[in-house]
Amino acid sequence: MKQGERPELSSAWWKKAQPAGLRGDERLYVALRLWEAARRVLERKAGEEALEAAEGALDRVESCTDEVIAAAAKIKNNPEMAATVTCLGKLDREIRTERKWLAEQEGDPDASKFAAPEAYRAYLLTGLKRIHSGADMNFAIALGRAPEDHRLALNKSKSAKSLLGFLVRETGLHQATFGVARADENKPGTMVLALEGRQIAGLAKRATLMLKAFQPLPYKLARLTVGGKDTDDTEDDA
Repeated sequence: MKQGERPELSSAWWKKAQPAGLRGDERLYVALRLWEAARRVLERKAGEEALEAAEGALDRVESCTDEVIAAAAKIKNNPEMAATVTCLGKLDREIRTERKWLAEQEGDPDASKFAAPEAYRAYLLTGLKRIHSGADMNFAIALGRAPEDHRLALNKSKSAKSLLGFLVRETGLHQATFGVARADENKPGTMVLALEGRQIAGLAKRATLMLKAFQPLPYKLARLTVGGKDTDDTEDDA
């Protein structure tokens, strides 16, 4: 790859620009082809199924890009690999642009449910009941000034990253993160937030305060894990 190469969300570009013998290069090529196909389908045929397929394909592109960046970064004193790391690092801007486009296709039926407290409580209750019945749910959480201002978005099929973007747009709250929510098998009344995004100080405490603010709900407590292990929930001043 040349120094100063401009990245594109294109399988044709990657096939031409990729350095030889780099781990994950073929997986990124396949991911880009799947994304291109899913985008074309969504352009022709709007709908929840096509949208979810496109969101999943873009998530895969992002994951494969990170894999290739990590592999190239391990090869030291190689200008081509250094150029690859720099170039693919800039692909994040293209991905964000496409996520914005995907958001415009949503027309999400949950959008109006995050403003009024009663509407939000009904939405939250429905999602928590699904967790209580044994389902793992992708989640995004955005923190406001007070417990009743925090918002937790839950969805079985949409990716947690897609939920994050949606929630930030709908609420205007930018202190947010994402992961997978599930029931605590050993502690009835406790919900586990298995974090995949950034760790926010005081997250478990704030999520617990939100649950209490909207009682009665199936859960009163939130517990935070990272990589399958409990994590300290350091408080901050917010």
